[in-house]
Amino acid sequence: MEAYTRQAIEGAQEDESLIRRLRSAEGAPWRAATEALAAKLPEHIEGRQDLAYNLVARFADVVFGAGNWESYKRDKKSGPGKTTYLRSRGN
Repeated sequence: MEAYTRQAIEGAQEDESLIRRLRSAEGAPWRAATEALAAKLPEHIEGRQDLAYNLVARFADVVFGAGNWESYKRDKKSGPGKTTYLRSRGN
């Protein structure tokens, strides 16, 4: 499983659009990182979406360095509630 995890993180790092968004002041929804990671995991893995969701923090540590990123909540673009966003610190 560790090999798949590393493969997903390395593959998601190649998503220049996502990395650019994560480095911006606004960042990107946590779900965007989850989807990028899930897309790089083999389809046969049971619980692939959950695994990808749980890999986001590790992915952010690899991309930005531990402690150099943050998550925050903001109003959803449509409807009630909040969306969790992820971004690098010190934009």
